[in-house]
Amino acid sequence: MKKIVIYLCLILILSSCAIGKKEKVQEISPEKQLDLNAEIRENFRISEIENEIQTLKKDDAFYWGEGWADIVNNEYSPARQQAKDNAMTELSRAIQVRVSSDMIRVISNVSVTDKERYSEYEQEIIDQKSRLYTDIILSNIRFEKFYDDYPRKGVITALVNKSVEEYQQQVTNELNNNKAMINDVLRSANREYQAGRFLNAYQNWIKALEITENIFGKLPLMLDIDNNGQEQNAHSYIQQRIVSLFSCISLALTDDVKISYDIQGNLPKRPVIIAAYTDRTGRKQPVSGLPLSLSVVEGTVGLVSELTTGQYGQTELFINHIDASNSKTTVNISVDFNKIKDLDKFFSTPINFTLSMERIKTIAVSVSWISENRVTYPTNLLNDLKSQILSNGFSVVELKYPKEDLHPDDVQDIIKSNADYFLNVYISSTAQAVGGFQNMFNSECQASVKLYKLPLANVIVSESLPVTKGYGSSGTNAGLNAFNAMQNNVKLTVTNIIRSL
Repeated sequence: MKKIVIYLCLILILSSCAIGKKEKVQEISPEKQLDLNAEIRENFRISEIENEIQTLKKDDAFYWGEGWADIVNNEYSPARQQAKDNAMTELSRAIQVRVSSDMIRVISNVSVTDKERYSEYEQEIIDQKSRLYTDIILSNIRFEKFYDDYPRKGVITALVNKSVEEYQQQVTNELNNNKAMINDVLRSANREYQAGRFLNAYQNWIKALEITENIFGKLPLMLDIDNNGQEQNAHSYIQQRIVSLFSCISLALTDDVKISYDIQGNLPKRPVIIAAYTDRTGRKQPVSGLPLSLSVVEGTVGLVSELTTGQYGQTELFINHIDASNSKTTVNISVDFNKIKDLDKFFSTPINFTLSMERIKTIAVSVSWISENRVTYPTNLLNDLKSQILSNGFSVVELKYPKEDLHPDDVQDIIKSNADYFLNVYISSTAQAVGGFQNMFNSECQASVKLYKLPLANVIVSESLPVTKGYGSSGTNAGLNAFNAMQNNVKLTVTNIIRSL
């Protein structure tokens, strides 16, 4: 306004001087006077606009942007839009600087921003996020004003603004609220962890990380997670908790006993695996809901390949059938990282347990008795020998092999039993009449006990037992009595052989 007053006073003084010296100065023509008056009015108009713009921009309740454009070829609308775009660009720069500054304050929890503390990569993230917030803020501009022929003829000037209060609601408050939300998720994860719900804790840690990276990228967001006045980098904190959790999880059998299967490939009971987390004090806690995968390492076995631990961290291995032709069967049980979202980004060390199962050492037994050219297989003696074998921790299978020695042609048939040993008890007896008596017979009973190691059929024990004698009114009765006398010798011999294995 002072400029206008000074300018008008100057015009008046010059006009007065011109009138006072009328006789010396040529009189101004009406046309020139009109031009002069028009120039005075134009200068006054421009000065008024300038003062109005300056007054508006002094209002600290708003961020301002000013821009102008030339009217080319008398095309008013394009020039008007260009002026507004230029004004929006200036407003955008001003707001983006403020967003960048506020973001640094929020993530670092500092009152004075220091961009030098951030790497070039981190600064790029800050700029990118700042532009995003700026675009959101500028999507709803409610004030815009245009000035034609300002600051000169043929130029349009545009003025736009954004409320500082709206900015604080859309940016400052939003940033702080997002930070608080992330902290709440992390604290919820820690509560789940303390309650022993470890996979729930992991899922919340991952959720917090996803929210953090979505809002703040990989910027070092500082949070007082444990509510102890000490701030920690959210990314580093989450990674440390995940690694610490899974590095302390282990798999084991609930019963630390040897697992064996019989000659038919049957297990006495299904093994049970338990997943446990061991804390710093050595206390173990079950890990429920943990996905497991099973794979056969050695042997042939039918099993369910995917399992999940139950409420107490346990799961029964559904092993349906084992090929007993294999003396050893090995199954690998491992935590299925593919079923745990994003775990491979933080932890890659396998969590495994190797279940080794062995076929129970099995003895194939044949007890044959040849008497009077007739072959029998004494059931009682066989059952007694089977009981001895079983009581010494072996499995047993019955065979009928009425020969004293194992012939090469018969080896393959014996091997099909899947036995580890072949115990062949061969008994023979011969009876004859006692001279001078019509109804008196005696019999001599011989027995051999041989133990073969399969599958090569090597003889590792060979015992020929002392001859026993029997008497009877018939050859059959005499042979039976001699056989009965031989049984105890056979049992004692077999007992010693079994105990030596």
